[in-house]
Amino acid sequence: MKKLTLHLFFVFILSCLLFCSKKDPVSTNENDEHEETKKVLAYICAEFDGLLIVDVTKPDNPQLISTYKDFSTVNSHFGDGLAIKNNYAFISNAYKLAIIDISDIKSPAYKRSLVPIDAGDIWDYKIIENSLFISANNYNNGLSSIIIYDITDPLNFIEKERFDLYDEDIRFENFIVNDNKIYFNYLKGIYNSDSRDTSRIGTLDINAMSNSFSLSDFSREQSGSPSRVNFGIYNEEYLIATYRENSTNTNSMIFFNITTNPSHPDSSFTFDLNNNTIYEFLIENKYAYLCGPGVSFMQIYISILDLSHISNIREVGKTIDSELGWLHDIFMKDNLVYMVGTGGLSIYDISSLSSIKFKSVWKGEGDLNGIIVR
Repeated sequence: MKKLTLHLFFVFILSCLLFCSKKDPVSTNENDEHEETKKVLAYICAEFDGLLIVDVTKPDNPQLISTYKDFSTVNSHFGDGLAIKNNYAFISNAYKLAIIDISDIKSPAYKRSLVPIDAGDIWDYKIIENSLFISANNYNNGLSSIIIYDITDPLNFIEKERFDLYDEDIRFENFIVNDNKIYFNYLKGIYNSDSRDTSRIGTLDINAMSNSFSLSDFSREQSGSPSRVNFGIYNEEYLIATYRENSTNTNSMIFFNITTNPSHPDSSFTFDLNNNTIYEFLIENKYAYLCGPGVSFMQIYISILDLSHISNIREVGKTIDSELGWLHDIFMKDNLVYMVGTGGLSIYDISSLSSIKFKSVWKGEGDLNGIIVR
């Protein structure tokens, strides 16, 4: 009986050891998967290098994970250069958008392309929930378009709404969507030297795009650099547009009140930015984050404005980046600002507005033109 009991005891111990040894590899894999989900990833569009996926979990030491280069000559000079819906990245290539499956971050894969009918070159594009918004210009026939697609299924997109304007002297550029309105910048005077570089703002009602092209009081005519007109929405009350006026070499933020008449908002006031040219800007909570060239075009400044009292806007933080070169796009997440340009990716810690801290610069290949961090 003792021998049988001892035998059973050893069988039990041996079984436990075998069971544990089988569980270990599974447990390790689960830990690996958990580690993957904790990564902070930067998805970057490069002009001639397609899509880059960079691990920025440690902002002071970014690491390249993978690159998708097979899509020929990705050119994202038009607009933001990158948009993401679920596990699909949309990257511009002049007249079309490549859709890349990024579910496997180590091996992104091309799925298909979206080519807007008769639209020509894509200038700007954004994804909001299940809709893709595009502004585009066909230089062969003078057609400028703003198009909305249903991308509930990103691989089976459906055109929902479209506004077309035939005018060889007009080009649609940057835009922003707020509620059921699209506010967009357009350049008038493409071929007319007398009015060249005249930048205006228009508005479209998403529910009636075919007949809602509005100018009148909302047409703020500026002689400036139209590609530098950017938009932001503050407190659901103001549309903010940034301008550079070449004739006087001045830069400004113009505040339009969109609460009373969103289709034709009044210009409430203008905030002078002195000589600070704005390439990109974001609005987060009560702050505006402005980026543009410093003393030289190979320097970039970051300026943070407190908008909580718009009658008394104050600069609460500023720093200069000497590594980035020409700025193309910015993104903000968890008190970190990510900027991409000709010099690569620069990361800054803005947890203390009065003391912005440089974290790192990551040198990519070629121009980096768009970034999303998630």
